[in-house]
Amino acid sequence: MKASHALALALLAVSAIAAAPSGEMPRIIRTADARTPYPIWVAADAALTAEGKLDGQLIAPQARERVAQLVATRAEQARHAVPQSVSSAEPDVCFGEPPAEIGLPDSTLPKLVRSSAAIFEGRIEEVTTGFYRGTPASLLAVRVDAMPRASSLYAATIGTRIYVYYPSAVIRAEGTTLCTRPATHEARPKAGDRLLVFALQPPEDSGHLFVYTQASRHLIFQTASGDLVLPQHLQRSLAGFADLDGLMKRVGYEIDAQRACAPRPEKRQ
Repeated sequence: MKASHALALALLAVSAIAAAPSGEMPRIIRTADARTPYPIWVAADAALTAEGKLDGQLIAPQARERVAQLVATRAEQARHAVPQSVSSAEPDVCFGEPPAEIGLPDSTLPKLVRSSAAIFEGRIEEVTTGFYRGTPASLLAVRVDAMPRASSLYAATIGTRIYVYYPSAVIRAEGTTLCTRPATHEARPKAGDRLLVFALQPPEDSGHLFVYTQASRHLIFQTASGDLVLPQHLQRSLAGFADLDGLMKRVGYEIDAQRACAPRPEKRQ
């Protein structure tokens, strides 16, 4: 039964992620809710019209209205601002990292492991910018090398890709520069970096490969130069770890410990 369910998810994933050819980044990712007409992810080049406007067929009206209001507010502020002798390189309209609103404990590594529906480790192969539900963001294409915790909710297997939301992007649109900044990460994940992903909720997409996380709390990555980038709230407790391999062993230990403590089903007499 589990094997047939996994096969069904894998077949669905092939057809649902914007019909992207194998190895190519999807330009559009549809939601798992068939009643929702707008995609959850649209690549930047697909989201804009020839005039540089947000495409109303792909970006929901509420998202376009929010951007228009912010652009208008920024323009009004600029008109009343004191002229600067040196022009600023800051983007005109910038969003912060939105709260994930998952509501599960994640203040320590054991709690984060326990709360995760799935845990993936892999290498980032590509990064592209676009819009997640109308807000600028990046999409990380991660080739899965290990799954410390697998889940039938996700169609991913070893060697396949998952697509991870990351709140960082700079995009020229609507006559201005739109951007999003992550809450805490000083470095940004890049192609070639290794990524450890704690997925606390089911996939949002119809292909069961899109992972939405609160990036500043649920992603750990090691740069191509070897630097380990930890969430701010875990930096003190995980300060003794120098690389992702050592951290993966600790995650495995936590999974084994939690499995050992789990109540066993009673045997029928």
